Amino acid sequence: MPAKTVTLTSGADSVSFLATSPDTEAPISVPGVVHRTAGGGLIRYQTGVAYFETTLNIQSITTAQKESLEAFFRSHWKDSLTYTDENSNTFTASFLDSALKIRKQYRNCWSAAIRLDLSSCLK
Repeated sequence: MPAKTVTLTSGADSVSFLATSPDTEAPISVPGVVHRTAGGGLIRYQTGVAYFETTLNIQSITTAQKESLEAFFRSHWKDSLTYTDENSNTFTASFLDSALKIRKQYRNCWSAAIRLDLSSCLK
């Protein structure tokens, strides 16, 4: 039976939260630049390797859980992470943003949106 939590780990630090819905968008991103020429045509340049990304929408976390997530993000936003899903599968992941989107839902209840590169598990 699957667990109800997922975990992000970097070194000895980790943070866990309730698993998000299995119906999570995972678009492929191709880093690139698009320019319109003087004649009206489009020119496209690929500037990096394509990758899968996803946004984990974490709902109903307490202030203490939010503070743990904030501390983990501040310490490890540039590091490679281990993502452990609700089935105990582990994958390499990394944050895609230098900002952690947090929203206060009501007193002592928060939500967060964590954008991750999960190319290692979305093949």
